Amino acid sequence: MCEKESRIAVESPHVLLCSDCLEMEKNVSIYDPLYGELLTVNEVVEATGFTVNQLRNWRNESRLHLAPFGFVQVGAKPYYRAVVISAYVDKHGGSRSVYKPSGLDVEFPVDSVLEQDETKRKALIELATITTANQWLKWTPFFGRVSPKTWVDDVNRLQPELFAKYSKTEPQTYVPYGKRGELPEQWFVGNVLAFRRMLADLRGWQVTDEELFAIPVGDVPPLKETDK
Repeated sequence: MCEKESRIAVESPHVLLCSDCLEMEKNVSIYDPLYGELLTVNEVVEATGFTVNQLRNWRNESRLHLAPFGFVQVGAKPYYRAVVISAYVDKHGGSRSVYKPSGLDVEFPVDSVLEQDETKRKALIELATITTANQWLKWTPFFGRVSPKTWVDDVNRLQPELFAKYSKTEPQTYVPYGKRGELPEQWFVGNVLAFRRMLADLRGWQVTDEELFAIPVGDVPPLKETDK
């Protein structure tokens, strides 16, 4: 993590990234001290199972009374309060997948324990959104708010520790942002694993390191860095 990036995130949690990393700030949730964490339309679609068109229709003045929850207009973009969406999902259930096995599927059975543990499954699904492709940095404001004094040190400690366990190698020292070209595997994979572990621990999810390692981390280096 570059020094400028970590300093800005700690001193001003509402600022996502340093100027060198601004291209990473795309389609991410935002925080408002009045409304709390705000979710994008796509995040609400994923959480609730409603379609983009349904949400758009409910934002129409003539149909607001039909909407199951309200929205916050930020400039030209609509957002939704995370606390409200979470309460809706808890009360009514969210988007669920339905598996209909047939034929060849019997040769590839799913994890029967995980199939019954919806809480852990949802946790792993959210952790899977932290990849090399999104640069994991969408979570810096979150960690800057909940553990402003320790989260940077946690990343510095967990990056080499988890990467060594993941790659079955001896632990090395922390690889900083400026050295990512020399040791891309540890920088990209290690930071993804570190942020996943931090998020799981902060939210109280009972997820083992092995379960974290089983989730794909993305391309190394991510495709958008290959031309640099």
